[in-house]
Amino acid sequence: MLGDATAEALAKKPGDKIELLGEAFTVIGIAKYKSLINRGTVMLPLGDLQELSYRLNQVTMVHVNLARGASAAEIARVRQDIEALGKVTVSTSSEALDNDRNFKILNAVSLAISIIALAMGVLYVLNSLVMATQERTREIGIVAAIGWSDARIMASIVIEGLLMCAAGCVLGLLFSFFAAIAFPLIPTIGDLISFKPSGRLIATTIAAAFGLCAVGSLYPAWRAVQLEPAEALRRA
Repeated sequence: MLGDATAEALAKKPGDKIELLGEAFTVIGIAKYKSLINRGTVMLPLGDLQELSYRLNQVTMVHVNLARGASAAEIARVRQDIEALGKVTVSTSSEALDNDRNFKILNAVSLAISIIALAMGVLYVLNSLVMATQERTREIGIVAAIGWSDARIMASIVIEGLLMCAAGCVLGLLFSFFAAIAFPLIPTIGDLISFKPSGRLIATTIAAAFGLCAVGSLYPAWRAVQLEPAEALRRA
């Protein structure tokens, strides 16, 4: 069985002969895969391949699929059972992908998207607070006139920004858990992608969000205390 890319490159069709490792085989079919890698494959019976490569009763790799949601204890038990057979090395999919370049690229893209999302959130908070301080110039002038210090005014605006960040984090967490439950139920997506929000990732993201929002709130807070009370009231 030939992948369609291999068949096209070799100009082969069903019924033609093809030589592999010095032996002639008959092409019985052309497989049309969507994956580029699979389109270039050549498949033949395992026994014939073992005989040609002088590796009788040997295989290079065996994939073992476990039920989705298997516990860590169950995975460890299966791993121990396979290793007990002897002369085999057992690796989970995550261990195999840790050193895969394509997987590292996907992780880098995912990190870049996360950073962009955080930056957009900070810009949204910054824009909202700038607009809020401009619209509340009169109120800021009044509290400054009655004796509020610059530090107190700035603190109130920064706290407002942090409250906006907290509301966004709560909504984001709820959406992430909803997505983690809903995505596996979508046939096209669930067969390829499934994820579970981890405590470490959630804590890191929330800490980064609060830190960036606090920094982003400082500029509108600083602008709010630049006007003298009388000037603020006059402009209001």
